[in-house]
Amino acid sequence: MARVSIPEMETTGHTPETAFSQIMRLAESATERLSVGHRKNDLTDATGTLLAMGQKFLKQANSLQTLANLEQDAMSCYGLIRMQADNLCVMYRIFANKNEDETTFRYLLYFLDGNRKRKETLDCDYQYDGHCTKEEYDSIHKQVGYAIANAESVIETCLKLLDNHLYKTLNPTLFQKIVETGNWKYESFDAIQTKPKRQTWEDLYSLIDIRQNIQSFYSYTSQYVHGLSNSLLLGETSDDFYAIKSIGISLLGKYLELLYSLFGKQTILNAAAPTILAFSNNT
Repeated sequence: MARVSIPEMETTGHTPETAFSQIMRLAESATERLSVGHRKNDLTDATGTLLAMGQKFLKQANSLQTLANLEQDAMSCYGLIRMQADNLCVMYRIFANKNEDETTFRYLLYFLDGNRKRKETLDCDYQYDGHCTKEEYDSIHKQVGYAIANAESVIETCLKLLDNHLYKTLNPTLFQKIVETGNWKYESFDAIQTKPKRQTWEDLYSLIDIRQNIQSFYSYTSQYVHGLSNSLLLGETSDDFYAIKSIGISLLGKYLELLYSLFGKQTILNAAAPTILAFSNNT
């Protein structure tokens, strides 16, 4: 792969490594400080959930850059890029709008959908087959029972909160169809629609990049996730890893843009100021 220069980075004297370090420290510090006082695994704390998603996204970014800096395992790098892009799209789809009712509706549907799938996967008629001890089986069976009960509790809470949501009176028919399928990817909600459209992942990529070729690229990275034939054509030169690092920096930048839009740019910079100052003093 031929290397494509990035004037915005090169005119500042940055390399992909230094640019990533600077953006990462800003994003990590801001996310950590904003998380203070919030609960990560509490359905009633949407902000805490967003920031927990952000922390997961940043861990993936760190993993990507570690592999890319070592110039090892490009296939896993592209798999991580796909994971990051998908996680970022989820955050944008749910939280990146100014309509609180819209955010709440998608947020509850997101947890409803996930816990229905969790319950479906766990709630199988497992019978003791002798492949482990009876004590081990009983312990695992109890843990599965707790997990199912937890999923059922979340589902019940989501349905209860959704039952009081404004959209139920705005368009009861559309509301019911969306809730029945847990369709948090629905395209739009209004008073006259009768059938919801479910967006694809490629549709969602438009939320993080308006360029069609970039949207197609994120979709294409499923080749590496699923080990399809084109993954065998993957290059692992320094230029290939330069491109991987640059894509990772772009995704980090979109995460920061989301934080800026939700919390205000100055709030983010103030939250990260001590870490950025310490970093500057040590370089």
